[in-house]
Amino acid sequence: MAVAVLGGPTAAAIVPLLGTFELREFRREVPWWGVLYNHTFVVLPAVLAGVVLKSFGTEISSPEMLVAVFVAGTLFFLVTESLTAVAVAVRDDRPFLAVLEGDVRSYGLTMVGLTPIAWLMALAYVFIGPLVAFVFALPLYTTRAAIKAVVAIRNMFPQPVRALASAIDAR
Repeated sequence: MAVAVLGGPTAAAIVPLLGTFELREFRREVPWWGVLYNHTFVVLPAVLAGVVLKSFGTEISSPEMLVAVFVAGTLFFLVTESLTAVAVAVRDDRPFLAVLEGDVRSYGLTMVGLTPIAWLMALAYVFIGPLVAFVFALPLYTTRAAIKAVVAIRNMFPQPVRALASAIDAR
């Protein structure tokens, strides 16, 4: 979303397209239709959000841009969630609306609520420069490393973890 704020729809297409490639796609561990869906799933909503942002045409530091980002972020979420719900509904043979409703209830408000962060990231980039990326990336990296450590411990000691989980459930 921050890329769409800074560079418009074209940048919003290029960055997610290139940024979502994985090594397993090059090793052909993912079927071609999965690769196509995964990239479309990210690029299409980003381009639509970029078009919405461009239509507002305001200065990045203006309050109108924050409104534009909120509108574009909501659209981004709705399109992304709809594409996901279609894929899950087809794959799991579940009703589309049930999947969509469950996902929106689970994390919809959270995802839409994160859209002002994209505006803040773009604003910080404009006023501070490219090094601001580290300010936003460091907390994400430390969270990822912490979760990876928890998963590693869980995999090393499955019996004690199950016993602790059972004891907690028994309460």
